[in-house]
Amino acid sequence: MNNYLMNKDFGSLMDSAFDNWMGLGSKFPPMNIKESKDMYTVELEIPGVDMKDIKLKVNKHVLEVSSEVHEEREEKNDDERYLMKETSQRSFSREISLGDDVNEDAITAHFNNGILNITLPKKEAAKVEEPKLIQIEAN
Repeated sequence: MNNYLMNKDFGSLMDSAFDNWMGLGSKFPPMNIKESKDMYTVELEIPGVDMKDIKLKVNKHVLEVSSEVHEEREEKNDDERYLMKETSQRSFSREISLGDDVNEDAITAHFNNGILNITLPKKEAAKVEEPKLIQIEAN
């Protein structure tokens, strides 16, 4: 087999595998952001990642969610030898710019069944108040 073709095909296969987060066609896990009257909620789908491998930090009004997982599998077979051996590595980093209305000291996060939920409470002054209906009286 031509080494050039083997490397070219293998490289294409590896490129497409690593450019695709968990088979979803992206380098990053899917993220949803919702807003309510009192808070923003960020939801990231990161199945197969342990909570201990997730880092969450705020710096200069930027929320960063990242993870890096290295896996090395040891397989022993006397009839075979490796021509190439790569460890499995999955990593991502997402950054979200936070507005002045977010109370950065009250951010919380919960991880359950591969879903990371981050709650970004709004500052009291920034909370949206419901419009008040003013009664009009006749003279």
